[in-house]
Amino acid sequence: MVERLLTIKEVADYLQVNERTVTRYINSGEITSIKFGGQRRISKQALEDFINRHTTKPTIKGDQSND
Repeated sequence: MVERLLTIKEVADYLQVNERTVTRYINSGEITSIKFGGQRRISKQALEDFINRHTTKPTIKGDQSND
């Protein structure tokens, strides 16, 4: 079964950013998209990948490890 693709507006709403911001992410290659008839669609997996790449781990004060 093919997964449902998200519109730029749906992604913008989910990320709580402007649609232009999502378009910039697409144009820069940070979010992969598919173009159908002049409209961009984003897979849920592409959105998850983007979020995972931009998620930071909290640093523990005083942690001197070099992991």
